[in-house]
Amino acid sequence: MHASGILLAVSLCGFHLTASGLIALRQANPEAAGTYGLTKRVVVPPKVPKPVDPVGAPKVDPATEGCKRSWLGVRGGCPPPTNPNPGEGNGNSPKAPSDGSKSSSHSSRVSEINSNAAVDPSTGMSVVRTPAEYEQSGQQALSANTMAIKNLKDNQAAVAKDPSVKKMTDKEYPPYSERYDKNRANNFKAETDNVENYPGLAPTLQKLSIEKTDEEWSYVELTSKGQMDSFKPTMIAMTNKDSETVVVTNAIKSYDVGLPEHQQLPNFELAYQIWKEEAGPAAGSLRFIGQYPVANKGSLETLRIIHGATGKGPTELATIKPGQPGFDELIGAYWQRINGIDNTKGASWMLADHVVTLGGKKVVAIHESPELPGDSSSGIIFLELGN
Repeated sequence: MHASGILLAVSLCGFHLTASGLIALRQANPEAAGTYGLTKRVVVPPKVPKPVDPVGAPKVDPATEGCKRSWLGVRGGCPPPTNPNPGEGNGNSPKAPSDGSKSSSHSSRVSEINSNAAVDPSTGMSVVRTPAEYEQSGQQALSANTMAIKNLKDNQAAVAKDPSVKKMTDKEYPPYSERYDKNRANNFKAETDNVENYPGLAPTLQKLSIEKTDEEWSYVELTSKGQMDSFKPTMIAMTNKDSETVVVTNAIKSYDVGLPEHQQLPNFELAYQIWKEEAGPAAGSLRFIGQYPVANKGSLETLRIIHGATGKGPTELATIKPGQPGFDELIGAYWQRINGIDNTKGASWMLADHVVTLGGKKVVAIHESPELPGDSSSGIIFLELGN
């Protein structure tokens, strides 16, 4: 089995890995905590008219008092009303192919889970914020990443000058195994899958020159220990070390139930831990974080506006980078806005959290399309990382 290094979906926040300036920023912006609250279980009809999967849905906030007494609260990381790393479920469910293409038990399961989540009001997929709110959220996340990179460079220079200086370290989170079960479902037949089983995903990987699309990727489901419903995992992700990519197909924070709620891990942290477990010493090679499919309403509306400025059709993959001529005049602070939607903002916090392991990387481009061929209700996002 070939595993590659693309990471798809979810973001982390970083406190102790940075100097006091970043700590102060996080205290001023508690949404860096990236925790999620509990939601009531909702009985979902077994069938829905259209299999649409949730991506990037904001979740209900946890109890702040319990958080203040937790390991997270000690670091000033208790959550705010709006979470920076919301429980993105990844958009529209991969539909069963009708053209004779490949399918798998995993892709069918992903589709069913996301279809049910789409009609579950606890997933919050319909939340839409104002452009100013997305821009502010994006600016905070980007600034945290920038400050972490600066702190890393300053620390490296200080260590080079005086080896007795303590080296900077990544922010530490509990291992996911403390709260989540891996691949618990009774119907698990294999812990690998082929990305060609997911309509719309393989063509995107090929356009981005991501290799190994025809080989098996590691398939991981994480379900919170308090969740009794086998069709409500908190996250499903696929990784391929050779491709330096992780793809998140499901990330639904409201399914993360159990006590204590303040020990829930941000979705991007879960994705990072899945990636690191697969990549091992090569964890720093992470190059792409993908989310497929994306169905968060606020994320899709923002993508449509920014995508429209590229002149490409809604199903064509477009590349968005900072400093694109005319974009600020047409749209406003577009780079901050696209980095502040629920499906992307967590990435910059994650990059700040793991600035040492990831070598000071940042988001250098966002490859996106607000629609998928044959499905106008879902899109795709790939975050490209670099220095």
